[in-house]
Amino acid sequence: VSPNGRLPQKTLEEIRKVRSDLEKAAQEVSQLQGTFEVAFVSLIDGYCQFSNHELTQHAKIDFDHLEGLTLYSIPALLAMVDQSYAMAENRLANEQNQLSNIEKEKQRQKQQASAAAAARYQDGNVLVKVENFDGSNVMFSVTNVGSQGSLQPNFNTFSAYRTDSGELV
Repeated sequence: VSPNGRLPQKTLEEIRKVRSDLEKAAQEVSQLQGTFEVAFVSLIDGYCQFSNHELTQHAKIDFDHLEGLTLYSIPALLAMVDQSYAMAENRLANEQNQLSNIEKEKQRQKQQASAAAAARYQDGNVLVKVENFDGSNVMFSVTNVGSQGSLQPNFNTFSAYRTDSGELV
């Protein structure tokens, strides 16, 4: 149940089940404690619930253990489960943030790729092709594909590196 253990790595539903089990255990301990209290009240009234003094002493020790469970152990375990639940919620939120960041990065790379593809220029004689584009620097090659003709690429580089939505990459 420790937050330093495996519980925070489990799903929220599994952690809720552990908490529910602890609450049920607390109810059972409370009922058992009530049974012991009735037995001790009967003992005070002169009715012996236990067959000998040794069993009575063991019952008193068991009652003390039940009281310790009720007052200290179970509330402490519930607090640790609650801490584990909070840690699991934080872990899941961080995983969601990482997934959204990965998705944003994929979208950015897709926009860069579309901008690099849009930077291709070709006319009857000249092919200008982007070789490497890292977002700020561009390397391109110019090839004269016509048998005759002059090398005069006529394109606006500023608008060639825009995304489909019109933003400059």
